[in-house]
Amino acid sequence: MFSRLIMVGIWGCVAGSALILGAVFGYYFQLPKRLIATIMAFGAGVLMSAVSFELLNEDYTLGGAPHLVAGFIIGALIFTITNLYLARKGAKHRNDQLNLRNTKMLMVPWPLPQVRLLMESRSQLPLV
Repeated sequence: MFSRLIMVGIWGCVAGSALILGAVFGYYFQLPKRLIATIMAFGAGVLMSAVSFELLNEDYTLGGAPHLVAGFIIGALIFTITNLYLARKGAKHRNDQLNLRNTKMLMVPWPLPQVRLLMESRSQLPLV
């Protein structure tokens, strides 16, 4: 059978392939914004719950139930207040200010751990 390290690498590639498949799907198909928002909200909820459940047992063991509940409530209040503040400062209109016709995709060279796609304004970059 395969060694454990090879199996970890294979499963990491399988899990990471979802990112590539999603990017290809998003490039070729136009989805309604409401569906995209629903998918993103679900994904954010899953990530938040995974982090919460991962930390929940340790927090309960160290601080007990009252401190755990107080920490969750305080965290939710900080998140909500920050979200409202940013919305009032114009964060909800941040995508309206982008001029996507004047952007250029850059690819970071492969020797880095991951290939990252960056969007930069053409006015800030020399044309190659």
